[in-house]
Amino acid sequence: MFKFFRTLFGQAQTIANLDSDEFRLGVPHVWTEAHHTDDGGSFQRMRLGDDNVVFLSVGIATVKVFVTPLQLTNQTEFKEVREFALTNGLERHAMMTPAERYADDLLLLDHLRRAIAWPTSVHELSDTLNRMDDISSRTERYAQPDGRHTAN
Repeated sequence: MFKFFRTLFGQAQTIANLDSDEFRLGVPHVWTEAHHTDDGGSFQRMRLGDDNVVFLSVGIATVKVFVTPLQLTNQTEFKEVREFALTNGLERHAMMTPAERYADDLLLLDHLRRAIAWPTSVHELSDTLNRMDDISSRTERYAQPDGRHTAN
């Protein structure tokens, strides 16, 4: 019986490890789960094939894309690749509840992930982002007059 529980516990640890950011960043082209900060932002990361990490950041009024080496030694190694202004940024902060901003952040992250796909290098990522016009108009499709959001 003890062996059964030990095996079961070992499998649970393995499953938990597969969901960790460390595991996901150890494999190219696997996105981490979205993380939400206390001040209203969200971020998500993915390792590129060239051992750099893409960092998507949704703030109150902007969405930014950064890259950084996988072995980050200090914060100055973050390089901004592209910034998108959100036309409804101040409204997002003033008119939406934290739960609504969280849901909107997830939509923005999903849209950006789909748009950039799975680049293998920083150069390829930069080319893809430079071909994108804007990201802010995408969220307006979901906004309803009463502040609720709907999917297409």
